[in-house]
This record gives sequence, C-alpha cells and structure tokens, in this order.
Amino acid sequence: MSASTTVAAAQPAWLLPPPEASFAGQPDNLTALRRSAWEQFTETGLPNTRREAWRHTNLDPLKQFAFRPQAGDVPVSAEALAPYRLDGEIGAVCVNGTFRPDLSNLANLPEGAVLESLAAAIGRGALEQLQAFEFDQDQPAEGLSMAWLQDGIYLQVPQGVVIEQPLHFYFVSTGNDDSTVSFPRVHIQSGDNCQLALVEHHIGLGSQPRLTCSVTRIEVGPGAVVEYLRLLEEGAGAHHLASITARQQAGSQLQMTGLSTGGDLQRNDVTAALEGEGASHRMAGLYLVRGREQVDNHTRIDHMAPHTSSVETYKGILDGQGRGIFTGRIVVHPAGQQTDARQTNRNLMLSDQALVHTDPQLEIFADDVKCSHGSTVGQVDDEAMFYIRSRGIGMAEAHRLLVHGFSAEVLEQISHPLLRAVATEQVNRWLEELPAP
Repeated sequence: MSASTTVAAAQPAWLLPPPEASFAGQPDNLTALRRSAWEQFTETGLPNTRREAWRHTNLDPLKQFAFRPQAGDVPVSAEALAPYRLDGEIGAVCVNGTFRPDLSNLANLPEGAVLESLAAAIGRGALEQLQAFEFDQDQPAEGLSMAWLQDGIYLQVPQGVVIEQPLHFYFVSTGNDDSTVSFPRVHIQSGDNCQLALVEHHIGLGSQPRLTCSVTRIEVGPGAVVEYLRLLEEGAGAHHLASITARQQAGSQLQMTGLSTGGDLQRNDVTAALEGEGASHRMAGLYLVRGREQVDNHTRIDHMAPHTSSVETYKGILDGQGRGIFTGRIVVHPAGQQTDARQTNRNLMLSDQALVHTDPQLEIFADDVKCSHGSTVGQVDDEAMFYIRSRGIGMAEAHRLLVHGFSAEVLEQISHPLLRAVATEQVNRWLEELPAP
C-alpha cells in the first residue's frame, strides 16, 4: 500500500499536542502563548463542512495522513533552488519551516533593515505583536502554526528605507522519505515611507504527501509602499492552509497578489485592514486548477478609516475535475466614509467537469461610499477562437493564447518587473502542460 493511501492512527502526530521538547530554549511568554493556542484549537479542531466558511472544502481526508514535523536541516542543494532565483535578489530560505542561512543571500540588505530567522527575532523580544494572537475557528492555520511555532522569517524595514532589489522568501517543503508537515511564519514590519517588493514562494521538492500551515503578517507604516507576491507551486501531494493578514496605516499603499498552481488542496485566507486615512489597497489572485485539485480563496478587506480605496480582482482557470472557491467580502465600517471599493471575480472553465463556487459580498455601514462587486463564469469564446484561427494559428496555440490573455489582467497588476516576470513564467509553465482542447 502506498504512503498516500495508508490510513494513519485516529489522531496523527500533527493533531496531537506538540511534544515538550519543542518548547526547549523558547521564552516563557512564547511557551505560554503556544500552549494557549493549542488549547483553543482543540476546542473546535479542524473545521468541518457544517461551518459556513468551509462548506465547500472538506478537511477530513487530511486526517488519514501521518504528517510528521521534519527537521529543517535535511539536505537541500543550492542547485535545487537555482531555477527559481531572481536577478539581484535578496533571498531568505526556510526548509520545512526552519530558517537556513547557508542557503540564504542577505549580502545586499540596506543598512538598518533586519532580515533574519523568526526564532532569533523572538529571542531578542522583537515580536510583541505575537502577544496579540487571537484564535479564529475558521482559520486552522492560525492555531496550528502558533501551537507548533519554531521558526520562520522576520523582516523589519526602518523609516524611509527604499529596497530596490526584490526580496525573495523561499519556503521549501520536503517529503522524500516520509509525509511531512511544516508551520512557517512570516512577519513583515515596514516603517514610515519605506518601499519594498517581495515574493513569498512555496516550493515542494518531495514526492510524499505534505502539509503546510503558513501564517504571514504584514504591517505597513504610514506612507509606505509595499508590493507582495505569493506563489504556491508545491506540486502533487501538497496540501496548504494559509492565513495572510495585512494592516495599513495612513497614506500607505499595498499590492497583494496570490498565484496558486499545483497542489492537491489549497486554502488561502487573505485579510487586509485599512486602518489609516487615505490608505489604498490592490488585491489580486489567480488560481489555476486541473485534475482533481482544489483551491479555496477567502478574502476580506476592511475599510476602517475615511478616504480609503481598494480594488480586488480574482480570476480562476479550471480544467479537468478541478474545484475553485472564491468568497470575497468587503466591509465598510462606520468610520469609512468616502470609501471607493471594487471587487471582481471571473472564472474560465476549460472542462465540463470543472466546478467553481463564487460568492462576492459587500457589507456597508457608511452612507458616503462608492462600492461595486460582481462575478462571472464562462468558457473560451468561440468567436475569439475563430478569429485567431483565421490568422493561421493552430487550435492548441489559439486556445493557449486565449487562456493566457484571460490571466493577463492579474499579471499586469504586478508592478515590479521581476515579480511580474516570475509570476508570468509560473503561469506559462502551467499552460504548457494543458491538454489539447
């Protein structure tokens, strides 16, 4: 019987209390926080389909896998990461959730900026915001990640610093000999009026089933300009539960783009809180699904201050028996007067067996706003296909061009040229493997 079909014990290791050895060497306040997170998680456990936020995604099959935390010092060569490197990047690497300085390249980090192991940052007391942890029953990655917290990546950019080179955070999950689980975290603090662009890149190198429970926190200071790209290409056998939360202060600008390709199951909970007057936010996502893969995107944008704006664009391309879910909520709070918010979800179905659930939502508690939302589901346009083929282009190439054109709106929103290039390359790799229509 293969590892992917072996039925594990009723409670696999990752759903049991973290071993006492995992608390060794950690500060007492972190130990208390981790124990509290575990207690809160066990009160509800993994969410089931009776919970509204999870009615289209069933996590029960995950319980059959004996996912085990694996050490971060497993051999990973620099050559394995070479195909993903960006020119001139500042790179930080985690393997199975553990920071790896031997694989990282921090030489070009500007003076005053800090990029280091999350464990090191916690050890010197730099992460007071961990104390603000609140368990969300609908985001199991939050509770599990905090309960098992060991390491991750910490970035602090001081006031006025501009980082020209792209920051590239690699999270590598392995599973060559065993089914593994990792709990990586990213904490980003950008000071007033700083500028930076970064990629959070999740890569799978193993062949066994894998689970990643990832948490990302982004604090955007007043007047700061931040671009954040999240790439998921972990491959067959990968399961990913993610929580990404951003907080923006006055006059800040944040572009968040998520690209999902590859992996059996992905759940992305993305939240942005516009807390300061004049903050602007652009949220975009592209999910490419085939076979029996499933991608579930839940987003929320909170307009909590006046004169804030947001544009949200999510697109899905689904083939085979793939499943896509989009639930997007925009909330305009009473203080969010003169908010300008737009939300769009569009889906392109390449197979009669593919399925998508789309649910855009608006909640408005202010009376001077401009808000809109909408969703569409459709197939490749026959007239457009005829037009391209009449130019002497073959069926397969014409189909690929139309599908690529559908994804272009999301890719074009990525401002940094290197970030846009790496995202486009990932989309092209997926398109090249599409079966002929």
